Amino acid sequence: MININLIPEGPGRRRQGHRFLPAGFVLPREVIIGLIGGFLVLLALWHILLQVVIMAKYVHLKAQQGRWENVLPEKKKVDVVIGELRDRQARIKTLENMRGGGLVWAPKLQKISEHLPRGVWLSQFSLENGIVFISGSSVSKHKVEMINVHNFIKQLKEDPAFMKGIVTVELESIKSRQIGEASVADFVIRAALEETQETKE
Repeated sequence: MININLIPEGPGRRRQGHRFLPAGFVLPREVIIGLIGGFLVLLALWHILLQVVIMAKYVHLKAQQGRWENVLPEKKKVDVVIGELRDRQARIKTLENMRGGGLVWAPKLQKISEHLPRGVWLSQFSLENGIVFISGSSVSKHKVEMINVHNFIKQLKEDPAFMKGIVTVELESIKSRQIGEASVADFVIRAALEETQETKE
C-alpha cells in the first residue's frame, strides 16, 4: 500500500506546537523552583501585611483604652452629680405633692416640732396617695419609749392647727428593740389628708 501525505512534515509539527504542549513536555527545575519561591514570597508578604494590620488595630485599641481611662474619673464625677440631681428632684416632687390640696405644711411642721417629746426623733416624711407617713424612733432607759410615742400622737390629734386638712392621725406600726441599757421603739405614724376638690373630680 502506498500512503501519500500532502502536508509537509516540518511545518505541520510547528503549527501543532503553537496550540498544545508537546507530549512529554517537562518544565525545567529552575522554573518550578522559581514558581514555588514566588508563591512562598507572596504568602510571607501577606502574613506581614496581616501582622501590620493587627498591630495597627492593637495600637488603636490601646489608644482608645487610654482615652477611656482618662475620661473615667470625670464620668464618675458626672454620675455622682446626676445622682444628686435626681435625688433633689425626687425631694422637690415630694414637697410639691405635699403642698397639694391647699395644705400649708410649714405651720404643721412647727407644731410637730413643738409636740415632739424628749427622746423622740423623726427620720422620714413620705406622701403616698393622700397619706402622710411619719417615721421615727423613741429611746428611753425607763421603758417609756412607747408611751412617749402615744403621747406624741395624742398631742397632734388635739392640736387644731395641725389637724386642719387632716382627717385622722394613727399609729401605723411600732416595734421595740434593745440597744445596751436603752429601749428603742421604731414607729410609723399614718396621717390621712382630706380629699381635695380635684381628687373628688
